This record gives sequence, structure tokens and C-alpha cells, in this order.
Amino acid sequence: MRHKLLWFLPIAFLIVCGVCAGTGYLVWKLVFAVEPPGVGAKAEKGYQTCAPIISALADYKAKNGTYPKKLEDLIPTFLAESAPVSVDGMPVDYTLTTASYQLKFHYTGPGMNTCVYAPENGWHCSGYY
Repeated sequence: MRHKLLWFLPIAFLIVCGVCAGTGYLVWKLVFAVEPPGVGAKAEKGYQTCAPIISALADYKAKNGTYPKKLEDLIPTFLAESAPVSVDGMPVDYTLTTASYQLKFHYTGPGMNTCVYAPENGWHCSGYY
């Protein structure tokens, strides 16, 4: 009779392992709640920092027909000299592209994150831990 119950042991083992793994995952998510890239206070600060730059770039293009070669070309007509151009201690990067431009900022915590804005695509963020 004992050998007839042995088939149940592997199933019981799998159930216990599944419960332990699921519980461990939930505890890890609660303790180490990690926001994805582009979400959270630091990302929001980056978006806020870039908002006046994006607006100034649109105004510059409306007046001149093209985007500027560098952000400094926006000062003082389209952007105040005191406008912040860094996020989390790292500079905001501006790249003129064939179609338009890309505006990029980086921030840390957790990991290193990068958010890129292009007028035709909006914001896209990525990162690694």
C-alpha cells in the first residue's frame, strides 16, 4: 500500500516549490518595488526640465523653418539663460536628426535610465539595473 502513495510525493513537492517561489517573488516585489524606466520622481523631474526646451524648439522651428544646430541657439530669444539643462547632475543632450531632433536625459536610481524625446514619437525610456 505504501508504494501506491509514492506517486503523490513528486506532485506535493512541485506544489510546495510553486508556493515558495510565488511567495518569494511577491515578497521581493513588495520589498524591492522598482519603478520601470521613465516612471517616478526623477523621471518626472526630467520631463519638467525638458518641457520648456521642447516648447522653445517648437517656437524656434515655427519662426525659422528648421530646428537649431545647438541648444545655445535658443538663448535668450526662445529660452531663458537660467533654464536648467541638466537632470540628476547629467546634461540634457540635444541631437539634430534628419527628420527633426532628439532630446535626451539620463538619471540614476535604480540603475541607469535614459529617456529620449523626438517630436514624431514622444518620450521613450529605457534602463538597466
